[in-house]
Amino acid sequence: MLTHLVTAFYDTLGSCFDKVVQQINPELPPKVYDYLQKNGVARNDVPSKFDVVMVLLTKWLGSGARIIGFQTLRELYGEYSIAASFEVDSSLPDLVVFLRERVLALHLAPRHIRNDPLISR
Repeated sequence: MLTHLVTAFYDTLGSCFDKVVQQINPELPPKVYDYLQKNGVARNDVPSKFDVVMVLLTKWLGSGARIIGFQTLRELYGEYSIAASFEVDSSLPDLVVFLRERVLALHLAPRHIRNDPLISR
C-alpha cells in the first residue's frame, strides 16, 4: 500500500506542477519542459526531482520560479485536504518532504483518486 501512496503522491505533484505552469501561460509548458530536458530533467522526472527543477527554474526565471513552486505546493496540499500554511521564505523541498511523510504516516490519498481500491483507507 505504501508503494501506491508514494506513486500517487509523485503523480499528483507532477499533475499539480503541470496545472500551475499551464495556468500561468498556456504557451509556457513546452518551453519549461524543453528547458528542463536540456538541463537533464525529463518531464517524467519532474516530481521526483522537484528540488532540482526549482533550482533550474530559478536560474532561468529568477524569483518568478518561486511563484510556480509555491503555487504547485498549494495545489498539492489542497489535493490532500491539508491547509497550505507556509511562509514565503519556507524551503520548498522541506515542504514536499513534510507532506510526503504525512501522507505516508496517515495513509492519505489525493482527492482525485480517493476511491481507488489500492489506496483507499
